[in-house]
Amino acid sequence: LQGQLAWYDPERHGLVPLGPLPPWQALAASLGVDWAEPPALVLFFAVQAQGTLAKYGERGGRFVLIETGTALAAVTLEATRQGLAGVPVASFQDAALLSLCGLAPATHGLALAAAFGPAPD
Repeated sequence: LQGQLAWYDPERHGLVPLGPLPPWQALAASLGVDWAEPPALVLFFAVQAQGTLAKYGERGGRFVLIETGTALAAVTLEATRQGLAGVPVASFQDAALLSLCGLAPATHGLALAAAFGPAPD
């Protein structure tokens, strides 16, 4: 999937390609980073919190963020096992990245982004 944008389909438990990534400089601007070279992998944690918010109120938002952090921890553990290092990215532009993924801000939100690449020696 190098150079491709994909999303995780929980029903099929696999990645579904969406299309090519934009040039790195455009993606870096949407992420709010000034890295000259792209990382090996960038993950966006998109959420649909409406159901959780309806059930739990304001507390539901915290639940969504806790689940996002747990997912990031699991991905980071596996990345570390594979010799990668990662960093969370919180400076992203929500609307630009949601649009890139074909998601609407009315139904989805971005909770977190994370970048991974080879661990330094």
